[in-house]
Amino acid sequence: MSKLILVSNRLPIEVSGAADKPVIKPGSGGLASAVGRLSKKKQASWVGYLGNAHSQAVIAAAHANHYYPVDIPPAVYKSYYNHFSNRVLWPILHGLEPYGDPSIGWEDYAAANRAFADEVVRIAEPDDIIWVHDYHLFMLPKLLRQRGLNNKIGFFLHTPFPAGTFFTDNLFGRKLLRSLTMADTIGVQTTRYLDRLNIAFRNLGAKVNYATRSISLLGRSVITSAFPIGIDYRYFNRRPEPAPGFKERLQPRSGARLMLALSRLDYTKGIPQLLDAIGQLAADPATAGRFTLLLVVIPSRETQPEYQNLKRKIERRVTALNAKYAQPGWRPVEYLYGSLNRDQLLATYRQADIMLNTPIADGMNLVAKEYLAANTRGILILSREAGAADQLSEALLVDPNDPADIARVARRALDMGPASAAGRRLRRIVRQQNVYTWADDFLTTLAPDPEPVTASASTDSR
Repeated sequence: MSKLILVSNRLPIEVSGAADKPVIKPGSGGLASAVGRLSKKKQASWVGYLGNAHSQAVIAAAHANHYYPVDIPPAVYKSYYNHFSNRVLWPILHGLEPYGDPSIGWEDYAAANRAFADEVVRIAEPDDIIWVHDYHLFMLPKLLRQRGLNNKIGFFLHTPFPAGTFFTDNLFGRKLLRSLTMADTIGVQTTRYLDRLNIAFRNLGAKVNYATRSISLLGRSVITSAFPIGIDYRYFNRRPEPAPGFKERLQPRSGARLMLALSRLDYTKGIPQLLDAIGQLAADPATAGRFTLLLVVIPSRETQPEYQNLKRKIERRVTALNAKYAQPGWRPVEYLYGSLNRDQLLATYRQADIMLNTPIADGMNLVAKEYLAANTRGILILSREAGAADQLSEALLVDPNDPADIARVARRALDMGPASAAGRRLRRIVRQQNVYTWADDFLTTLAPDPEPVTASASTDSR
């Protein structure tokens, strides 16, 4: 029987236990959750990086659980991941200028992709389906074909696809785009990104057939389509209890409504612009004291100078806002830099009256969907530049680059009641278009199967 081979930069697992008897546990991310259901019908294997400090016992335990770590020298991985993937491709994909020179890290990026290809080739059987994930592995479809694999290969891009010309005018960009034509199905998050992708392929010389959702280049036909990723609705809809005392930390001043902004530390998330909007609310006598913003920033890429500078900018802005506008018993911003465990995250979602998701660019923004699943009374304010805005168009949409627009919509939210028909419709979308239906849709397009992979679990009809 054929198996499904997933390939991503990191393996979504946690390693615990004694050194000679390690315990492998799957991670809690959306894709990891979907694979748990996928493996009930297909034997699912996962190829990814796990680091270089693990013993043979850990490697053997990973293999026993169908996880296959990729061996990449530390210096190569650092250049591939920190430089080319995250200082070049990440800003480009989000419509920004790169922070690094593509030519410097290109060889290491290619070398790391070859290491992934080596591991996939080692475990792949002729009938296996290979599903490659995200911008770290643009070169993988071409490398797998060069090694003689004729398997069905799918590629899914979790970030936006940009409107710029990097993928057609830049030598390295053209190499990455040409590699994708060696896949059978290419998926992006939204029709906006799909239109940009097809334009890039057309500029590369491909013929785009919108009727069949495909592009043709050098005798190959490739399906291109939008597959908006969802969440595990049931997981985020549950009601665990966090540690004693945690909920009390989330209580704003009596009469104030709790606003929540939660994201990784990243310059694509629009945090400075959001804080400017909060400053406008705090300066307005009509709204000062009526809200508290809980700003949760999750550490990310802290060794990179752009992220260090952003962290300092956020902290200075929070300090200045609270110093200027605080009143007895009230501060406009409560700031938390750190991670929340699963129960704390759900408790935070449930406590927040209003959620502010205002990235300047985002492939999807699953935090918005998680909030809707966890909080049946909350109000969602969402950036128009988040991929989720295409599905969640009845949320309160804002221009993330315009603090005045964010402040205007936030004032409206403060005057709204906790429940609405629009909110119920938003939650129905999140419930029905979940991570399992996303996986089904992509795999059915890549390799049609008369029996959907997760049919019995993919739709929660509650």
